[in-house]
Amino acid sequence: ESPAEEAACSVLPSWVRCILMPRPPFYDDFDIEYVTINTGKHQGGGLERSRGLVWKEWSECWADRYSTADYVAITDSDTVFSTFGVQELLFPLGKFGRKSVVWAHAESAQFPYAVLSLKLQWQAEFMDSFPLVVHRRHFKGLRSHVISLSGGSGGGAEAESALFDRAYMAYVRQVFDASRAPPSAGPGECPSFHSMMGSYLWWLHRRDYVWSIRHGHLTDVPLRQTCPRLRVAQHVAYWGRETWFDQVGYPWRHLKVNGRPTQLSEVAYGARATAAILAGLCAVPWVGGPGSGKQGLVGADGIRRAFAMGVNESWLPLDPGLRDLNRDLCTHGMGLAEGVAAPEDRLLSRTYPGMRWTVAEAAYCGGLRPDRLRLEYRQLMARFVFAP
Repeated sequence: ESPAEEAACSVLPSWVRCILMPRPPFYDDFDIEYVTINTGKHQGGGLERSRGLVWKEWSECWADRYSTADYVAITDSDTVFSTFGVQELLFPLGKFGRKSVVWAHAESAQFPYAVLSLKLQWQAEFMDSFPLVVHRRHFKGLRSHVISLSGGSGGGAEAESALFDRAYMAYVRQVFDASRAPPSAGPGECPSFHSMMGSYLWWLHRRDYVWSIRHGHLTDVPLRQTCPRLRVAQHVAYWGRETWFDQVGYPWRHLKVNGRPTQLSEVAYGARATAAILAGLCAVPWVGGPGSGKQGLVGADGIRRAFAMGVNESWLPLDPGLRDLNRDLCTHGMGLAEGVAAPEDRLLSRTYPGMRWTVAEAAYCGGLRPDRLRLEYRQLMARFVFAP
């Protein structure tokens, strides 16, 4: 899109495929300026940022264009993965095989009109966690649903693209107008892809996924779908945020790159992101492997090598230098994570160390109670070693 963005791609690791998506055809004509982007009062920041927000949500509706995988994972740049065993945790083994987990919460609605404008009932807020892992066929299904709202249908790929772009623009305006009308009379809502896709999957493809909807009893979600599942990543910019902060005007700081206060935001964000990553790295033993400490990140096939090894694979003891590093990071470096909560609680928290799922609220969940999940997690981690 611009030399600056091309330069950003150039500094990414070689195993990352960086694709600059084109602007949507309606970009220059888009004239909605969001004062806030949702009911949580997160600031929009002018017409250009408003256009960028809609561009981002529109682009995620087309994420299946850029992969041939059966499942596509949607995440944000301010999210870090904080555990090994991602595949096992995102696709838990159930009675009917493995299905991906979708997380949500039902005690508050951030993007209600994004759902209602799809002609769906709001039952939970799916702008909840990353990654959102969706079967590729359901991207086309969501686009077709949006097109149907405007009375469009079918056609080839080119026709679908044009139909969706028009229908999506009409949908965005409907969300904005509906959120400003009585009884809400709000400042105007920007659609969220997570809220759109999550609700679409919940109502039309519920059997294809595993559901973890906290406080779902408030909206009559079946109890079996209101139990915790272990999360694999942390949305670090929301570290420590609690639902009640907005209700009492608590001056919580949304720390991120280019955040406020400028002197501390990026340093604090980096420290918290590192703490979450270390919690995962230090959950398994460290070992030496072939060429330990010397091999690159990318193998001869151009694919990033795995950092984890099976505990029964061939490995060596750590050399003294890596032992020192392990001590510094996993003993002293864990202080930030351990100082705010038990590090394993990140797996049961939407905004670690905030919004932690408790044993008491999940007492009816049997094998999905937090204490049982923690035990299963330790058993899973016992299968891995980390070979730096």
